[in-house]
Amino acid sequence: MSEAHAVARYTAADFGLDSPAWKDLENAVQREAQSAHLQLTGQIGGDPANLTPEMVAWFNVHVASSRKAALDETAAGFDALSNGKKAAGVFLERERDRIENQRLTEKREALTAHMQKNAAGYSKLKELREQEDTARIRYQSLEQRHNRAPKLPPWWYYPALVLMLPAEGGINYETFMAVKWMTPAFALGTVVVLGFVLALSAHLYGTLLRQARVLFDRSQDDVDRLVGWRMLSIGTLSLSVVLAVVWYARAAYFADTIRIAGVLGGEAPSAMMTIGGSLLGNLAIWLGGVMLAFMLHDPDPHFPKSLLDWKAKSADAKRLQESLEKPLQTAFDKVDAVAKRDREQAENRHNAMTHMQDYQNVRLLFNRICEQDAKVLGLISRYRSLLVNAVRGRAVNFVEGKDVGIEDAKRLSGEEYAAVTLKLKHL
Repeated sequence: MSEAHAVARYTAADFGLDSPAWKDLENAVQREAQSAHLQLTGQIGGDPANLTPEMVAWFNVHVASSRKAALDETAAGFDALSNGKKAAGVFLERERDRIENQRLTEKREALTAHMQKNAAGYSKLKELREQEDTARIRYQSLEQRHNRAPKLPPWWYYPALVLMLPAEGGINYETFMAVKWMTPAFALGTVVVLGFVLALSAHLYGTLLRQARVLFDRSQDDVDRLVGWRMLSIGTLSLSVVLAVVWYARAAYFADTIRIAGVLGGEAPSAMMTIGGSLLGNLAIWLGGVMLAFMLHDPDPHFPKSLLDWKAKSADAKRLQESLEKPLQTAFDKVDAVAKRDREQAENRHNAMTHMQDYQNVRLLFNRICEQDAKVLGLISRYRSLLVNAVRGRAVNFVEGKDVGIEDAKRLSGEEYAAVTLKLKHL
Protein backbone atom coordinates (compact mmCIF):
# COMPACT_ATOMS: atom_id res chain seq x y z
CA MET A 1 0.00 0.00 0.00
CA SER A 2 1.55 3.26 -1.14
CA GLU A 3 -0.73 5.48 0.94
CA ALA A 4 -2.57 4.81 4.15
CA HIS A 5 -4.48 7.99 4.89
CA ALA A 6 -6.94 6.45 7.36
CA VAL A 7 -4.15 4.80 9.35
CA ALA A 8 -2.25 8.09 9.38
CA ARG A 9 -5.30 10.01 10.65
CA TYR A 10 -5.94 7.53 13.46
CA THR A 11 -2.33 7.28 14.56
CA ALA A 12 -1.96 11.07 14.48
CA ALA A 13 -4.78 11.57 16.99
CA ASP A 14 -3.67 12.84 20.39
CA PHE A 15 -4.51 10.51 23.28
CA GLY A 16 -2.10 11.94 25.80
CA LEU A 17 -2.95 13.06 29.34
CA ASP A 18 -3.01 16.69 28.18
CA SER A 19 -5.29 15.99 25.21
CA PRO A 20 -8.90 17.20 24.91
CA ALA A 21 -9.91 13.57 24.49
CA TRP A 22 -8.60 12.69 27.95
CA LYS A 23 -10.17 15.79 29.51
CA ASP A 24 -13.57 14.75 28.15
CA LEU A 25 -13.18 11.26 29.62
CA GLU A 26 -11.80 12.48 32.94
CA ASN A 27 -14.75 14.86 33.38
CA ALA A 28 -17.15 11.89 33.26
CA VAL A 29 -15.76 10.21 36.39
CA GLN A 30 -17.82 12.02 39.02
CA ARG A 31 -20.94 11.85 36.90
CA GLU A 32 -20.69 8.10 36.39
CA ALA A 33 -19.66 7.47 39.99
CA GLN A 34 -23.15 8.50 41.13
CA SER A 35 -24.71 5.38 39.59
CA ALA A 36 -25.45 2.37 41.79
CA HIS A 37 -25.32 -0.09 38.87
CA LEU A 38 -23.03 0.26 35.88
CA GLN A 39 -23.84 -2.05 32.98
CA LEU A 40 -20.70 -3.19 31.19
CA THR A 41 -20.58 -3.92 27.46
CA GLY A 42 -20.71 -7.57 26.41
CA GLN A 43 -18.51 -9.72 24.22
CA ILE A 44 -20.85 -9.66 21.21
CA GLY A 45 -20.70 -6.71 18.83
CA GLY A 46 -18.12 -4.18 17.75
CA ASP A 47 -17.79 -2.24 21.01
CA PRO A 48 -14.93 -3.25 23.32
CA ALA A 49 -16.08 -5.55 26.10
CA ASN A 50 -16.34 -4.57 29.79
CA LEU A 51 -16.68 -0.81 29.26
CA THR A 52 -18.98 1.35 31.36
CA PRO A 53 -21.58 3.55 29.62
CA GLU A 54 -19.37 6.66 29.83
CA MET A 55 -16.35 4.74 28.54
CA VAL A 56 -18.16 3.36 25.51
CA ALA A 57 -19.76 6.75 24.77
CA TRP A 58 -16.33 8.38 24.85
CA PHE A 59 -14.88 5.59 22.70
CA ASN A 60 -17.58 6.05 20.06
CA VAL A 61 -17.03 9.80 19.91
CA HIS A 62 -13.24 10.01 19.98
CA VAL A 63 -11.98 6.64 18.70
CA ALA A 64 -14.44 4.35 16.94
CA SER A 65 -14.87 6.14 13.61
CA SER A 66 -11.23 6.90 12.80
CA ARG A 67 -10.05 3.57 14.18
CA LYS A 68 -12.53 1.56 12.10
CA ALA A 69 -11.49 3.45 8.98
CA ALA A 70 -7.86 2.58 9.73
CA LEU A 71 -8.75 -1.09 10.31
CA ASP A 72 -10.81 -1.21 7.11
CA GLU A 73 -7.92 0.32 5.18
CA THR A 74 -5.57 -2.29 6.61
CA ALA A 75 -8.04 -5.08 5.78
CA ALA A 76 -8.19 -3.82 2.19
CA GLY A 77 -4.42 -4.09 2.05
CA PHE A 78 -4.58 -7.74 3.10
CA ASP A 79 -7.39 -8.45 0.62
CA ALA A 80 -5.36 -6.93 -2.23
CA LEU A 81 -2.63 -9.50 -1.68
CA SER A 82 -4.94 -12.29 -2.76
CA ASN A 83 -5.25 -11.07 -6.34
CA GLY A 84 -3.95 -13.70 -8.72
CA LYS A 85 -2.77 -15.93 -5.88
CA LYS A 86 -4.03 -19.23 -4.60
CA ALA A 87 -3.85 -18.29 -0.93
CA ALA A 88 -5.98 -15.29 -0.05
CA GLY A 89 -4.60 -12.72 2.33
CA VAL A 90 -6.18 -12.56 5.75
CA PHE A 91 -6.39 -9.92 8.46
CA LEU A 92 -5.84 -12.47 11.22
CA GLU A 93 -6.88 -10.35 14.24
CA ARG A 94 -10.11 -9.21 12.56
CA GLU A 95 -10.87 -12.75 11.43
CA ARG A 96 -10.39 -14.08 14.97
CA ASP A 97 -12.73 -11.45 16.39
CA ARG A 98 -15.30 -12.14 13.66
CA ILE A 99 -15.20 -15.89 14.37
CA GLU A 100 -15.56 -15.33 18.12
CA ASN A 101 -18.43 -12.91 17.59
CA GLN A 102 -20.16 -15.45 15.33
CA ARG A 103 -19.56 -18.26 17.85
CA LEU A 104 -21.18 -16.35 20.70
CA THR A 105 -24.05 -15.14 18.50
CA GLU A 106 -24.89 -18.67 17.37
CA LYS A 107 -24.74 -19.96 20.93
CA ARG A 108 -27.07 -17.21 22.09
CA GLU A 109 -29.51 -17.98 19.27
CA ALA A 110 -29.43 -21.70 20.11
CA LEU A 111 -30.06 -20.92 23.78
CA THR A 112 -32.92 -18.54 22.97
CA ALA A 113 -34.64 -21.16 20.83
CA HIS A 114 -34.10 -23.81 23.51
CA MET A 115 -35.53 -21.57 26.24
CA GLN A 116 -38.63 -20.87 24.16
CA LYS A 117 -39.11 -24.59 23.59
CA ASN A 118 -38.69 -25.36 27.33
CA ALA A 119 -40.42 -22.31 28.76
CA ALA A 120 -41.98 -24.20 31.70
CA GLY A 121 -38.63 -25.63 32.81
CA TYR A 122 -36.90 -22.27 32.65
CA SER A 123 -39.78 -20.66 34.52
CA LYS A 124 -39.27 -23.23 37.29
CA LEU A 125 -35.53 -22.54 37.21
CA LYS A 126 -36.15 -18.82 37.61
CA GLU A 127 -38.35 -19.58 40.63
CA LEU A 128 -35.64 -21.77 42.15
CA ARG A 129 -33.02 -19.08 41.57
CA GLU A 130 -35.23 -16.56 43.36
CA GLN A 131 -35.62 -18.98 46.28
CA GLU A 132 -31.86 -19.49 46.29
CA ASP A 133 -31.29 -15.72 46.43
CA THR A 134 -33.75 -15.39 49.32
CA ALA A 135 -32.00 -18.19 51.23
CA ARG A 136 -28.59 -16.65 50.52
CA ILE A 137 -29.68 -13.22 51.77
CA ARG A 138 -31.14 -14.79 54.93
CA TYR A 139 -27.90 -16.65 55.64
CA GLN A 140 -25.68 -13.65 54.93
CA SER A 141 -27.82 -11.52 57.27
CA LEU A 142 -27.30 -14.02 60.11
CA GLU A 143 -23.61 -14.31 59.28
CA GLN A 144 -23.26 -10.54 59.53
CA ARG A 145 -25.18 -10.49 62.82
CA HIS A 146 -23.08 -13.22 64.46
CA ASN A 147 -19.82 -12.21 62.77
CA ARG A 148 -18.76 -15.86 62.48
CA ALA A 149 -19.41 -19.02 60.53
CA PRO A 150 -22.25 -21.32 61.66
CA LYS A 151 -21.40 -24.32 63.81
CA LEU A 152 -22.50 -27.54 62.12
CA PRO A 153 -22.26 -30.92 63.90
CA PRO A 154 -19.27 -32.82 62.44
CA TRP A 155 -19.77 -35.99 60.43
CA TRP A 156 -18.85 -38.16 63.41
CA TYR A 157 -21.48 -36.67 65.73
CA TYR A 158 -24.27 -39.16 64.97
CA PRO A 159 -21.93 -42.18 64.88
CA ALA A 160 -20.71 -41.06 68.32
CA LEU A 161 -24.29 -41.05 69.60
CA VAL A 162 -24.74 -44.57 68.21
CA LEU A 163 -21.87 -45.66 70.48
CA MET A 164 -24.39 -45.33 73.30
CA LEU A 165 -25.92 -48.58 72.04
CA PRO A 166 -23.07 -50.93 73.01
CA ALA A 167 -22.60 -49.02 76.26
CA GLU A 168 -26.27 -49.46 77.13
CA GLY A 169 -26.17 -53.07 76.01
CA GLY A 170 -23.18 -53.81 78.21
CA ILE A 171 -24.87 -52.66 81.41
CA ASN A 172 -28.45 -53.73 80.62
CA TYR A 173 -28.34 -57.05 78.73
CA GLU A 174 -27.70 -59.26 81.76
CA THR A 175 -30.36 -57.36 83.66
CA PHE A 176 -33.01 -58.06 81.04
CA MET A 177 -32.00 -61.71 80.93
CA ALA A 178 -33.06 -61.88 84.59
CA VAL A 179 -36.66 -61.28 83.54
CA LYS A 180 -38.09 -64.81 83.36
CA TRP A 181 -40.11 -64.39 80.19
CA MET A 182 -37.24 -62.72 78.28
CA THR A 183 -35.46 -64.68 75.57
CA PRO A 184 -31.89 -63.75 74.52
CA ALA A 185 -33.14 -62.32 71.21
CA PHE A 186 -35.87 -60.30 72.95
CA ALA A 187 -33.41 -58.98 75.53
CA LEU A 188 -30.94 -57.96 72.80
CA GLY A 189 -33.66 -56.20 70.78
CA THR A 190 -34.86 -54.38 73.89
CA VAL A 191 -31.44 -52.97 74.83
CA VAL A 192 -30.87 -51.86 71.20
CA VAL A 193 -34.20 -50.02 71.08
CA LEU A 194 -33.58 -48.45 74.48
CA GLY A 195 -30.13 -47.35 73.33
CA PHE A 196 -31.64 -45.54 70.34
CA VAL A 197 -34.29 -43.91 72.52
CA LEU A 198 -31.68 -42.80 75.07
CA ALA A 199 -29.49 -41.36 72.28
CA LEU A 200 -32.49 -39.46 70.94
CA SER A 201 -33.22 -38.03 74.39
CA ALA A 202 -29.57 -37.00 74.87
CA HIS A 203 -29.51 -35.33 71.44
CA LEU A 204 -32.71 -33.38 72.09
CA TYR A 205 -31.75 -32.29 75.61
CA GLY A 206 -28.21 -31.26 74.67
CA THR A 207 -29.40 -29.32 71.63
CA LEU A 208 -32.21 -27.71 73.61
CA LEU A 209 -29.87 -26.60 76.41
CA ARG A 210 -27.52 -25.07 73.83
CA GLN A 211 -30.30 -23.25 71.97
CA ALA A 212 -32.77 -22.51 74.77
CA ARG A 213 -31.96 -18.80 74.78
CA VAL A 214 -33.16 -18.52 71.19
CA LEU A 215 -35.92 -21.14 71.17
CA PHE A 216 -37.69 -19.73 74.25
CA ASP A 217 -37.03 -16.06 73.56
CA ARG A 218 -40.27 -14.09 73.68
CA SER A 219 -39.26 -12.30 70.49
CA GLN A 220 -39.48 -15.59 68.56
CA ASP A 221 -42.71 -16.54 66.86
CA ASP A 222 -44.97 -19.24 68.28
CA VAL A 223 -43.73 -21.86 65.80
CA ASP A 224 -40.12 -21.54 66.98
CA ARG A 225 -41.12 -21.64 70.62
CA LEU A 226 -43.28 -24.68 69.93
CA VAL A 227 -40.19 -26.43 68.54
CA GLY A 228 -38.44 -25.90 71.87
CA TRP A 229 -41.35 -27.27 73.89
CA ARG A 230 -41.66 -30.23 71.54
CA MET A 231 -37.96 -31.05 71.94
CA LEU A 232 -38.32 -30.83 75.73
CA SER A 233 -41.42 -33.06 75.74
CA ILE A 234 -39.99 -35.75 73.47
CA GLY A 235 -36.63 -35.74 75.25
CA THR A 236 -38.24 -36.06 78.67
CA LEU A 237 -40.66 -38.77 77.56
CA SER A 238 -37.82 -40.75 75.92
CA LEU A 239 -35.66 -40.60 79.05
CA SER A 240 -38.61 -41.54 81.26
CA VAL A 241 -39.48 -44.56 79.14
CA VAL A 242 -35.87 -45.82 79.21
CA LEU A 243 -35.55 -45.40 82.98
CA ALA A 244 -38.94 -47.00 83.61
CA VAL A 245 -38.18 -50.08 81.49
CA VAL A 246 -34.71 -50.46 83.02
CA TRP A 247 -36.22 -50.03 86.52
CA TYR A 248 -38.62 -52.88 85.76
CA ALA A 249 -35.77 -55.16 84.66
CA ARG A 250 -33.56 -54.18 87.61
CA ALA A 251 -36.42 -54.87 90.01
CA ALA A 252 -36.58 -58.42 88.65
CA TYR A 253 -32.77 -58.71 88.74
CA PHE A 254 -32.44 -57.62 92.39
CA ALA A 255 -35.64 -59.28 93.64
CA ASP A 256 -33.88 -62.45 94.82
CA THR A 257 -31.07 -60.48 96.46
CA ILE A 258 -33.53 -58.39 98.46
CA ARG A 259 -35.66 -61.43 99.40
CA ILE A 260 -32.69 -63.55 100.53
CA ALA A 261 -31.39 -60.73 102.72
CA GLY A 262 -34.80 -60.60 104.43
CA VAL A 263 -34.94 -64.38 104.99
CA LEU A 264 -31.47 -64.48 106.54
CA GLY A 265 -32.63 -61.94 109.08
CA GLY A 266 -30.40 -59.16 107.97
CA GLU A 267 -31.56 -55.70 107.14
CA ALA A 268 -33.16 -55.84 103.69
CA PRO A 269 -31.57 -53.30 101.33
CA SER A 270 -33.80 -50.47 100.19
CA ALA A 271 -35.27 -51.12 96.74
CA MET A 272 -35.02 -47.40 96.01
CA MET A 273 -31.32 -47.31 96.85
CA THR A 274 -30.47 -50.64 95.19
CA ILE A 275 -32.42 -50.21 91.97
CA GLY A 276 -32.14 -46.42 91.79
CA GLY A 277 -28.40 -46.54 92.38
CA SER A 278 -28.00 -49.07 89.58
CA LEU A 279 -29.59 -46.58 87.18
CA LEU A 280 -26.70 -44.13 87.65
CA GLY A 281 -24.76 -45.91 84.90
CA ASN A 282 -27.60 -45.28 82.46
CA LEU A 283 -27.77 -41.63 83.51
CA ALA A 284 -24.02 -41.26 83.09
CA ILE A 285 -24.23 -42.51 79.51
CA TRP A 286 -27.17 -40.16 78.88
CA LEU A 287 -25.29 -37.18 80.34
CA GLY A 288 -22.34 -37.97 78.07
CA GLY A 289 -24.63 -37.74 75.06
CA VAL A 290 -26.18 -34.50 76.36
CA MET A 291 -22.74 -32.89 76.78
CA LEU A 292 -21.69 -34.01 73.29
CA ALA A 293 -24.83 -32.51 71.72
CA PHE A 294 -24.39 -29.31 73.75
CA MET A 295 -20.80 -28.77 72.62
CA LEU A 296 -21.33 -29.55 68.92
CA HIS A 297 -24.46 -27.49 68.15
CA ASP A 298 -24.75 -23.81 67.27
CA PRO A 299 -26.40 -21.57 69.88
CA ASP A 300 -28.69 -20.17 67.16
CA PRO A 301 -30.66 -23.00 65.48
CA HIS A 302 -31.61 -20.73 62.57
CA PHE A 303 -27.98 -20.03 61.60
CA PRO A 304 -26.85 -23.52 60.47
CA LYS A 305 -30.32 -24.21 59.09
CA SER A 306 -30.09 -21.11 56.90
CA LEU A 307 -26.77 -22.32 55.46
CA LEU A 308 -28.12 -25.81 54.79
CA ASP A 309 -31.26 -24.32 53.24
CA TRP A 310 -29.17 -22.12 50.93
CA LYS A 311 -27.01 -25.08 49.89
CA ALA A 312 -30.08 -27.27 49.27
CA LYS A 313 -31.82 -24.67 47.13
CA SER A 314 -28.61 -23.97 45.23
CA ALA A 315 -28.18 -27.69 44.55
CA ASP A 316 -31.80 -27.97 43.35
CA ALA A 317 -31.34 -25.05 40.95
CA LYS A 318 -28.04 -26.44 39.69
CA ARG A 319 -29.54 -29.88 39.02
CA LEU A 320 -32.45 -28.40 37.09
CA GLN A 321 -30.15 -26.11 35.12
CA GLU A 322 -27.87 -29.00 34.19
CA SER A 323 -30.82 -31.10 33.05
CA LEU A 324 -32.15 -28.21 30.96
CA GLU A 325 -28.79 -27.36 29.42
CA LYS A 326 -27.72 -30.93 28.69
CA PRO A 327 -29.52 -31.06 25.30
CA LEU A 328 -27.82 -27.76 24.41
CA GLN A 329 -24.34 -29.20 24.75
CA THR A 330 -24.46 -30.95 21.38
CA ALA A 331 -25.40 -27.71 19.62
CA PHE A 332 -22.75 -25.77 21.55
CA ASP A 333 -20.08 -28.37 20.75
CA LYS A 334 -20.92 -28.09 17.06
CA VAL A 335 -20.64 -24.29 17.15
CA ASP A 336 -17.29 -24.53 18.99
CA ALA A 337 -15.99 -27.09 16.48
CA VAL A 338 -16.85 -24.85 13.52
CA ALA A 339 -15.21 -21.87 15.22
CA LYS A 340 -12.07 -23.89 15.93
CA ARG A 341 -11.88 -25.03 12.31
CA ASP A 342 -12.30 -21.47 11.01
CA ARG A 343 -9.60 -20.15 13.35
CA GLU A 344 -7.16 -22.82 12.22
CA GLN A 345 -7.86 -22.05 8.56
CA ALA A 346 -7.31 -18.33 9.13
CA GLU A 347 -4.05 -18.98 10.98
CA ASN A 348 -2.85 -21.29 8.19
CA ARG A 349 -3.57 -18.62 5.58
CA HIS A 350 -1.76 -16.06 7.70
CA ASN A 351 1.29 -18.31 8.20
CA ALA A 352 1.44 -19.09 4.49
CA MET A 353 1.97 -15.42 3.60
CA THR A 354 4.12 -14.10 6.43
CA HIS A 355 7.25 -14.47 4.28
CA MET A 356 5.92 -12.06 1.61
CA GLN A 357 7.29 -8.50 1.76
CA ASP A 358 3.95 -6.93 0.81
CA TYR A 359 2.24 -8.90 3.55
CA GLN A 360 4.84 -7.74 6.05
CA ASN A 361 4.33 -4.13 4.95
CA VAL A 362 0.61 -4.34 5.68
CA ARG A 363 1.39 -5.89 9.07
CA LEU A 364 3.58 -2.86 9.79
CA LEU A 365 0.54 -0.65 9.21
CA PHE A 366 -1.41 -2.79 11.64
CA ASN A 367 1.40 -2.47 14.19
CA ARG A 368 1.02 1.31 14.01
CA ILE A 369 -2.67 0.90 14.81
CA CYS A 370 -1.77 -1.36 17.75
CA GLU A 371 0.59 1.29 19.14
CA GLN A 372 -2.23 3.85 19.05
CA ASP A 373 -4.63 1.27 20.55
CA ALA A 374 -2.25 0.93 23.51
CA LYS A 375 -2.58 4.68 24.16
CA VAL A 376 -6.37 4.46 23.96
CA LEU A 377 -6.44 1.52 26.38
CA GLY A 378 -4.11 3.45 28.65
CA LEU A 379 -6.65 6.28 28.94
CA ILE A 380 -9.53 3.87 29.45
CA SER A 381 -7.59 1.98 32.14
CA ARG A 382 -6.67 5.24 33.85
CA TYR A 383 -10.31 6.30 33.81
CA ARG A 384 -11.30 2.94 35.30
CA SER A 385 -8.85 3.42 38.16
CA LEU A 386 -10.27 6.88 38.89
CA LEU A 387 -13.81 5.50 38.77
CA VAL A 388 -13.06 2.58 41.09
CA ASN A 389 -11.45 4.96 43.58
CA ALA A 390 -14.43 7.31 43.33
CA VAL A 391 -16.91 4.56 44.25
CA ARG A 392 -14.74 2.93 46.92
CA GLY A 393 -16.69 2.33 50.12
CA ARG A 394 -20.05 2.54 48.34
CA ALA A 395 -22.34 -0.28 47.24
CA VAL A 396 -21.76 0.13 43.51
CA ASN A 397 -22.05 -2.89 41.22
CA PHE A 398 -20.37 -3.27 37.85
CA VAL A 399 -22.72 -5.63 35.98
CA GLU A 400 -21.03 -7.82 33.38
CA GLY A 401 -22.52 -8.04 29.92
CA LYS A 402 -24.61 -11.21 29.61
CA ASP A 403 -24.06 -12.68 26.13
CA VAL A 404 -24.73 -16.42 26.53
CA GLY A 405 -26.15 -18.35 29.48
CA ILE A 406 -29.16 -18.39 31.77
CA GLU A 407 -27.35 -17.37 34.92
CA ASP A 408 -28.02 -13.91 36.27
CA ALA A 409 -25.50 -11.34 35.11
CA LYS A 410 -22.49 -11.32 37.41
CA ARG A 411 -22.08 -8.29 39.64
CA LEU A 412 -18.52 -7.17 40.28
CA SER A 413 -17.15 -5.00 43.05
CA GLY A 414 -14.84 -2.15 42.15
CA GLU A 415 -11.77 -4.23 43.02
CA GLU A 416 -13.01 -7.14 40.89
CA TYR A 417 -13.75 -4.84 37.97
CA ALA A 418 -10.28 -3.31 38.23
CA ALA A 419 -8.81 -6.78 37.58
CA VAL A 420 -10.84 -7.41 34.40
CA THR A 421 -8.78 -7.38 31.18
CA LEU A 422 -9.68 -4.65 28.72
CA LYS A 423 -8.94 -4.97 25.01
CA LEU A 424 -10.12 -3.48 21.72
CA LYS A 425 -11.73 -5.50 18.94
CA HIS A 426 -10.80 -5.37 15.28
CA LEU A 427 -14.24 -5.67 13.68
